[in-house]
Amino acid sequence: MVNDPDLDVDTAEKYAGVMSRFYGHFNERGTFEVNPMKLAMDNYDFGDSSKDYKREITIPQMREFIQQIDNPITLVVIMLLIKTGIRVGELCNIDMRDVHIDDPRVKDLFPPLRPEIADQPDSIYIEAHTNMQAGQVTNGERRVASNKRKRATIIPIDDELKKVLVFWLAIRPEPQNHPGNPFVTRLIGHVRTQVGDRMSNGRVHTIVTNATEERGWWDSDNSKAMNVSPHYFRHFFTTYMRDRTNDDVFVQFIRGDKGEEAMDDYTHNWGDKVRTTYNKHIYKLLR
Repeated sequence: MVNDPDLDVDTAEKYAGVMSRFYGHFNERGTFEVNPMKLAMDNYDFGDSSKDYKREITIPQMREFIQQIDNPITLVVIMLLIKTGIRVGELCNIDMRDVHIDDPRVKDLFPPLRPEIADQPDSIYIEAHTNMQAGQVTNGERRVASNKRKRATIIPIDDELKKVLVFWLAIRPEPQNHPGNPFVTRLIGHVRTQVGDRMSNGRVHTIVTNATEERGWWDSDNSKAMNVSPHYFRHFFTTYMRDRTNDDVFVQFIRGDKGEEAMDDYTHNWGDKVRTTYNKHIYKLLR
């Protein structure tokens, strides 16, 4: 549609919205698992004049939204995104070896951890794009999604995210055909998927937008800028952590942005520079 010379951008976006509602109807009936038009609309820039604008959501509003989530897979997905600022593909690529949770109740569930986080309790390791690309075999498994960050990053886990992750591990289905041992796995199967499969980008998108649509934060008639899709949580994290820390380099470090020399200090003094700053300033959403 967007390449049709006889179709203006606004009309193309409107047609895409109609098709999104069509797929949405069959999603509700269970015919389709993913709404491809919803995914396309959130990832394609239709040229909206307000494309740089993002819906403004306050921390109290986000807290209310989070506290009303009653689905465990929705809660763990959104809490991972909003507490760390990671991308969808990065979430899908997290393996059990990438997560260090200091809690005796879940210790025996984990395989040997990555050496990078073995001495960093309550942390998550997110691999750089050079070592985690679609089609590449990493940790014994061919990946479907790619990581985009320029630098591998160790991100702290605060008390709220830790609580959610411990609960998730109590119900997490064991993967059957994924040698990488994914951390976030499917609770329900579908036509071409089964319980315990690694989460996909499309499935994460559906989980998030179903929740935000119920909240009134996603609608096929809205502009892309007004819809709260998975990438919005990276924007939320960046905006509020920059404001709270007043430290752009720290936020860039957590995001895995291309480094400058100042970032080396965070790498070498992770406990003091990163964990302390993160725990002091990360917003609370469960209380």
